[in-house]
Amino acid sequence: MHELLKKFSNSLETKKATMALALLLLSFSTVLYTLVIFKLLSFFIMPSLFFDLLFIGFPVGALLGAFFFSVTIKSFLRTIGILQLALILSTYAVLFAHRFSYLKVHLFDVEVSQLIVNISIFAFLFLPFFIAYGLSEYIGYQIGREQFKARMHTVYAIYLFGAAAAYLLTHWLIPLVGITKLILGALLITALVGLIISKGRTQLIFIGQLMR
Repeated sequence: MHELLKKFSNSLETKKATMALALLLLSFSTVLYTLVIFKLLSFFIMPSLFFDLLFIGFPVGALLGAFFFSVTIKSFLRTIGILQLALILSTYAVLFAHRFSYLKVHLFDVEVSQLIVNISIFAFLFLPFFIAYGLSEYIGYQIGREQFKARMHTVYAIYLFGAAAAYLLTHWLIPLVGITKLILGALLITALVGLIISKGRTQLIFIGQLMR
């Protein structure tokens, strides 16, 4: 029994380390993707609007998480799946936007009505990404609080370190590997996070069965 409890204790520590790694990678991949997509959107008349959408999408995503998602590993995996879909759709949205001249930069003769249309199309294309981003981060944050016994500063630090790493490396990585590979890398890292969490969930179920 003592050995079993010891294994269970070690499993809990492993679970915390696994979750910390997953949250770190998730923060890194989403911020990396955001910065790279912003680089691609420099053709738009108001590229900063991409980040303005964050202040709309994040609260909406968190609100959806609070009302429609439980704070469980299963729900977290669902939000990661939604985020992956949003990443793919946003990538296609950039390609879609490049095909239309009315979404490209025009420095002269900008009509207010056309500008409103441009902004509306832009928001329609990229707001879903920030909603999915906010959703996954909200559920991930709540899961992290449970894992680390409500230590908010620990979870917050993990997210910040992931974001900071992405900010520091993006400028260096773009000329080195190119934007396309960075987008693919962000998608793969996000998929890896889902795999890590899914594996950790399976191990936890197995340990729980042994304790019965």
